[in-house]
Amino acid sequence: MSVYNNGSISEIYLGSENTNVLTTIPTNINYTLSNGTLIIKAGSKIWIPYGITDQSEIYSIGSEFLNSNYIISALNFNDNKFFVQITLQNDIVATGTGTGDRVLFLMNDGSVSDSSVTYVSSGTSDGTASSWRIYRTDLNLIHSNTNDYLSFPIFFATASANGVYSAITTVLNPISCIGNVLISFPGISGNIPNGFKSDQTYNNIKFTFNNISVKETESAWYNKTIPFRFWTNYIAGGEVSYDPITNYNYLDSSFTVRRECINSGNFTTDSTGKIIAITQPNAKNILIGIPISEIYNGSDLVYSGFSSQTITFTAQNALQEFIVPRGCTKLQVDCVASKGMNGRASGGNGGRVQCVLSVIPNQTLYMMVGIIPTANNNSTYNASDIRTDSTGITDTTSLQSRLIVAGGGGNSRSSGGAGGAGGGTTGANGSTYDNGGGGKGGTQSAGGNGGSAGIYGSSGAKGSFGLGGQKVGGAGGAGWYGGGSGGSKSYVQTSYGGGGGGSSYTDSTLCTDVVHTQGYQNGAGYITITTLKG
Repeated sequence: MSVYNNGSISEIYLGSENTNVLTTIPTNINYTLSNGTLIIKAGSKIWIPYGITDQSEIYSIGSEFLNSNYIISALNFNDNKFFVQITLQNDIVATGTGTGDRVLFLMNDGSVSDSSVTYVSSGTSDGTASSWRIYRTDLNLIHSNTNDYLSFPIFFATASANGVYSAITTVLNPISCIGNVLISFPGISGNIPNGFKSDQTYNNIKFTFNNISVKETESAWYNKTIPFRFWTNYIAGGEVSYDPITNYNYLDSSFTVRRECINSGNFTTDSTGKIIAITQPNAKNILIGIPISEIYNGSDLVYSGFSSQTITFTAQNALQEFIVPRGCTKLQVDCVASKGMNGRASGGNGGRVQCVLSVIPNQTLYMMVGIIPTANNNSTYNASDIRTDSTGITDTTSLQSRLIVAGGGGNSRSSGGAGGAGGGTTGANGSTYDNGGGGKGGTQSAGGNGGSAGIYGSSGAKGSFGLGGQKVGGAGGAGWYGGGSGGSKSYVQTSYGGGGGGSSYTDSTLCTDVVHTQGYQNGAGYITITTLKG
């Protein structure tokens, strides 16, 4: 896969850390809490929603924002929402108007005050509660019924009396929430999961987000505890996302569950979707990612993780599954069939096909490497092929799904002629022995005819789609179309022709740089593939 990011790649490291949860959460909020007094310290950086149009030309870094208490330290415009980050110039003592669970905001007059969590909401209307605080998602502003609030929430706290705080339960910057909206801020770093190294340590890419993301809960996720994480932009741009608890996709014991994101924490909603608690990071839930081939920052390629790999499949008389890896669009293929069974003479050598096959990432292919036959007058699938259907080795639908086929060699009987070589667009004919005719090679459109009969003998069987013919003489080799079997000399049937070789094949729309070699392999077949980047 390719990742197009709205973040930045701060470091590349492979396998050095055994986690891919968040690795850095910026300490933008500095505070002290002593004897009930909460002080937000000068130098703290707090984000403010400020409209739905880009106002970067109006404000400059280092200038005042609304008053001299706030100096602009960063600007961000993302998803048609404009944000200002300010740095406090003076310590601020938090004030409050209630007890129990409270949420604290920085206000536009330079104070920090609190509100009941119950009345913190979000949406497109101003609400009706007597002490409501609402984040207007349509305007990207925070309003109240008595005063304009300036910032996103910065603390969840517990108050024992008005303005007397007994505990800070959560610092809500750089991950914040208001109402049913979850907000993430720039500066959060983590590891893009990128699969495993050969020693089973993680392949990670360190990543830092540089945009603010605002996401609202959905009705199906109300009254639940939900994991949230930061997508690496292959979906929507370095944004925060979350799944209901029923869709956890964490690492299981067999290392098979994988997601391409950074795990970060949980939030809890009430029956209306309001976020009432937030925790992060959630280090116990580790996610493993499918390997990433490349990462772009805009149009600039900043990371290329695609690595070519070569895999060889050996003769097992069974379909072997292969899933095309991310970033791979072509396979360099060396497909080699098995030879036919030896008898009085040699079985025909197997054919070879070399080509480049166009594929799709995540596509499932099946490698079939035929074996050397063990019964010289019985048809055996000794061709090698790459196919897309796994119904069965000789199932018609599965045979029709073959993209590349190398033809197998024909068999020789114990008193018979040599088998014909497999491969090429037409397989080689089997040898005649003592008036028992050799079977003909398979072609691109038909099986090879059976070998001719001597006086009072029997003719061989015609090959079919995929399989060689089997009757009296040496069986034909398998292939796109199989070779015919050899004929016999007489009714006594003591002399037989060799089986014809099977034909090779390549899909003309998917295969390029095709090279056919007839009679290449004097042994068991194999398929070697090398993954290529498109």
